[in-house]
Amino acid sequence: MEVVTTSQPEEMTDMSKPFGHAYLVFEYAEHDLQGILDNGIELQKTHLKCMIKQIVEGIAYLHKKGIMHRDIKGGNLLLTKSGIVKIADFGLAREFKRGVQPKTVKVVTRWYRAPEILILDRYYNEAIDVWSVGCVIAELLTGTPIFPG
Repeated sequence: MEVVTTSQPEEMTDMSKPFGHAYLVFEYAEHDLQGILDNGIELQKTHLKCMIKQIVEGIAYLHKKGIMHRDIKGGNLLLTKSGIVKIADFGLAREFKRGVQPKTVKVVTRWYRAPEILILDRYYNEAIDVWSVGCVIAELLTGTPIFPG
């Protein structure tokens, strides 16, 4: 919704922080999908279908823009009171070009980690997000993680 910044300190005593701060202001979301699953809240099939559609379309949009999220999980999928799913926590997100640059393999929460990450393939692509989305969808439908560990 907004970016709030502080100005550069007049007297730079700490050279490790030569700039001010930037704060991102987002819309408030009342829930995350992990919290809903952990509390045993049953969702109607129509709600599940709507949420799954939003998640898939959101990830497709990111990939179309050349962005891999790299940490899709229930805790990073927020839900507003009006039923809108918001993809959050872009701390591990990266721009990508297929197979061009090696990437770190220390990404994605373990339960949602794609096989190529598990075998330490450094030239992965957006398929790792698709795998994670599949794990989240299975968890939404069954109420339990499919690969806990």
